[in-house]
Amino acid sequence: MTTRIVLRDHGEAVRLADALRDRGDEVALITQRDGGEDQPAGYLVATPVARLQIAQLIPAAAEVTED
Repeated sequence: MTTRIVLRDHGEAVRLADALRDRGDEVALITQRDGGEDQPAGYLVATPVARLQIAQLIPAAAEVTED
């Protein structure tokens, strides 16, 4: 499973990635994502940790998907 979190602000994405690492969680990647027809531009943070386990760390404005 992968949880993908997209944030519009680079600083927020870095803070989230750092918070995940501080917990000992793996951060699979942090990268800029170009906006598309149905998706806004932003910064992607991916982790194998379930959304429910890190919900308190995810900013309210984030776009989150799991698969």
